[in-house]
Amino acid sequence: MTYRVIIQPNAEAELDAAYRYRYQRAPQAAARWFAGFVEAINSLAQFPERCPFAPENGHFPEEIHQLLYGDTVIPADDL
Repeated sequence: MTYRVIIQPNAEAELDAAYRYRYQRAPQAAARWFAGFVEAINSLAQFPERCPFAPENGHFPEEIHQLLYGDTVIPADDL
């Protein structure tokens, strides 16, 4: 079964900011990071259950899973 993956506008904006942050410091690494992110997102269409429920899951009739990607914390002031 294939699921529909929806990236909310605020998540898309944060992704764009994170990419730009990385790109300013290391363009090639930023491209690899983004490609890995896209791969991880695409995998959700087949295997969403591998990710834990999102904190807001109880507020929707559908299951809401969250994917945490990478291990770098970017200071909010830098986004």
